[in-house]
Amino acid sequence: MLLQRLDFLLPYTVKRLTSADVDEILALQAKHLEYHQHYQTDQVTKEDILAELETLPPKALPEQKFYLGFYAKDELVVLVDLVLDHPKANCAWLGLVMTEKTKLRQHYATRVLTALRAALKREGYKELMTSSALSDVNAQAFLNAQGFEQGMVTWVYDPKLGRDIQVILRGIEL
Repeated sequence: MLLQRLDFLLPYTVKRLTSADVDEILALQAKHLEYHQHYQTDQVTKEDILAELETLPPKALPEQKFYLGFYAKDELVVLVDLVLDHPKANCAWLGLVMTEKTKLRQHYATRVLTALRAALKREGYKELMTSSALSDVNAQAFLNAQGFEQGMVTWVYDPKLGRDIQVILRGIEL
């Protein structure tokens, strides 16, 4: 139902991405070197993308995860990694939102997040949560502009870096 709501609310085609889309996902993500420097030591690879498509938070089930692609005129313009009912019931976890680098100033991600919030609210969700590296000032600015409230600053282990990183937990009521 979520995909149909998003398809209705946006002028973009929405698709649940799979391993068959790895090259397209990699092409978009590989342009965001500054994002990936906060979370890994090397450039993003196909193996990283394939793992990201499958990775679930503790106690989450595969059917809760939505790795979505938003297309404008057959071009992938926004990626969203979403887990429903995590970390608690009636809450959704936004693991990633990334815009095609050449489209950053065209507000695709803002439109997608606005529609996502409306669709989640319609589905009965009360909150959308996320986190971002404290050092990622671009993500912090974007989340501030979207109305996400700053929460607790904490340390989490990042397996790609092999060390703890400092993150800010953030949330927004729906």
